[in-house]
Amino acid sequence: YRSTNGGSSWTKVSGSTLAKPARGQIAPDGTLYVTANGVVAKMPRGGSLSAITPLTGVNYRGIAIDPNDASGLTVYVAEANGAAQYNKIWRSTDGGTTWAQQHQNLNDNRAIERAEPDGTPALTGYWCGNITSLLVNPADSDELWACDFFGVARTRNASQLGGSAVGSQAVWHMLQKNQEETVVEALKNAPVGPALLTGVADVGGYRYDDLSERPQGSAGNVFANPGASNTSSLDFSESSPEIWVRAWSANSGPSGGSGGYSRDGGVTWLCFGQIAHLDVARGPAGWEEWDLTTYLAAQKAKGVGAVTLVVASGTATNTSTATLNFDSLQSADLSLRPRLLINGGATLVATADAMVAGASPSSNYGSSATLGVSYAWGAEANERHTYLKFDLTASPVITSAVLRLHRTAAATGIVHPVGVYACLDTGWTEGSLTWSNRSAPYASRTARPANTPRYRTAAGLDLGGGRAAISATNPDQLVWMPYGSSVVPHYSHDRGVTWSPVTGLPAGVNLLISKANPSYNLIQLASDRADGSFYIARFAQSGGQHYIYRSTNGGEAWSHVGTIPFTGGTYSYYRNQIAAAPAAGHVWVSDDGVSGTTNGGLWKSTDGAVTWSSRLANIRAVRQVAFGKAPSGSSYAYSVFFNGCLSGVKGVYRSDDYGATWTAVADLPTNADIESLAGDRQIHGGVFLGTHGRGVFHYQP
Repeated sequence: YRSTNGGSSWTKVSGSTLAKPARGQIAPDGTLYVTANGVVAKMPRGGSLSAITPLTGVNYRGIAIDPNDASGLTVYVAEANGAAQYNKIWRSTDGGTTWAQQHQNLNDNRAIERAEPDGTPALTGYWCGNITSLLVNPADSDELWACDFFGVARTRNASQLGGSAVGSQAVWHMLQKNQEETVVEALKNAPVGPALLTGVADVGGYRYDDLSERPQGSAGNVFANPGASNTSSLDFSESSPEIWVRAWSANSGPSGGSGGYSRDGGVTWLCFGQIAHLDVARGPAGWEEWDLTTYLAAQKAKGVGAVTLVVASGTATNTSTATLNFDSLQSADLSLRPRLLINGGATLVATADAMVAGASPSSNYGSSATLGVSYAWGAEANERHTYLKFDLTASPVITSAVLRLHRTAAATGIVHPVGVYACLDTGWTEGSLTWSNRSAPYASRTARPANTPRYRTAAGLDLGGGRAAISATNPDQLVWMPYGSSVVPHYSHDRGVTWSPVTGLPAGVNLLISKANPSYNLIQLASDRADGSFYIARFAQSGGQHYIYRSTNGGEAWSHVGTIPFTGGTYSYYRNQIAAAPAAGHVWVSDDGVSGTTNGGLWKSTDGAVTWSSRLANIRAVRQVAFGKAPSGSSYAYSVFFNGCLSGVKGVYRSDDYGATWTAVADLPTNADIESLAGDRQIHGGVFLGTHGRGVFHYQP
């Protein structure tokens, strides 16, 4: 609308119709430029709106006019919804007649080695999403600013936006520091290794090597394989602190969720159901290898004969849909057939292989001379998976097993992230397997290979999110409480490759929340930090008692061991937590009593959850309990922290004597809700606060 009387009355302008106009700026010559859903338009002074849209099917938000261009012809617009190739920025110097597009996704050109203005290595990857505002510096036409929910970015060579050659592109820097807008669902650090791992909503989670610097590297050390939306759980093995486990889910809940296992302190991950992962670069023909020792040795030890492996790719470089091909059993050269190298010598050739393709769901490729994998955009039409069958019957006891596939020659420039997954089905044949029938009768394959794989049980149930824990003494043993009101806990004894329902728990002992909501920081699962036991809490839902269960055989079988009486007041279990301290049998339970100052409390057990203390004196409304490094020379194994009320005063408190006395941590740095708490296992007195929307804070006395 336009007003010619200072806003007293308005008239709708003529010309193009705009759906949900979002931003507008007026150029020095009086031309109005406007962004909207699917349209960019301009209107000369006194004229009508006309579309100058760079790319159809895209929603636009940010727009900037160069105020130094008197002609009014230099304009920038930004994509808002991330369609096709995430967020793009366009530049026009002729008023929108022609456009140049940002060459790659802001900082995602690995060929550009550079540092941020403060000297830290530059972030790469997806760092500007839903760009809402753009601004040209009135004092410098080459300086363009952008903002989104990650923060503020700037380029000082905006005139090169759209350049295709390295060195002639607009280079962006992320300028915010110590400013976060993340919701933190999980925090943890081990006595050695990375300074911190975080699980956050929307953008997965991060690994910190240095607490004085933001995470560095590709996408800021964000968790990958899978990338995940909401990381709701983190744990490590006390005896092998470089080994970690996590659980994650999509924003809408368990759909698309799963979990991951890391053997290098969170640098790289294998998703649940995945045995091995390798980034494969296209180029001259050659062999590729995946180490499958742990899984195949376990299968052999159980007396399993035939095994099925599924090979699948995540999104390749530049989201290419190209197929990565390997020689099959039908290759003219028999030496190139798919094989397992057992114990460094014996070779097992596959007994069957086949490819399935989403673009041709009813086609069978069992007689093809090549096997292929591909994936992009989550579209079935872009997916190809390879199935391999091996017979372990005649093999010796397996001490090492390597899958070898011979890659065919292809043009360079594309890297495929290729995973090998376990599959329980062995009844398929080369001549019958298709994309369509891989779901039935092949529904019991245990993982859905894709860019964000989810774990599927033998019964065809998808598991995702929730809480995951790892044994303190045997890092092959895991327990998982996925989201879902009717989903029972599961256990794995092969590092999360395969999962089975636990036994011994009564009906109804499951995760009491069924969606990924950061404000539901209920934790019902814990791993004893010394003896390898696991604990599950069944918190009272309307008063009554809290029941504690324990497993002493790696999470497979459970029994009731202890009970905690509830002490009255309005009740909600959404923020109750069970946590195991780094001493054998030391278990604590917190109850927030619906965030008042008189209900809820804190309890402890030192005999493996069998007997429990009375509610600790003067402590109420406890949202979280966590553990940190003990004082040097202390006879105590750990310090304990809680977030709650002591004598009616809300705060975070620390005890160095197992709760006999308490000291308040310094005044909290934010009034944002604390959603997660972790004592620093590397620095005595240190504690991490994870907030609802203000990121992570670290306190060190």
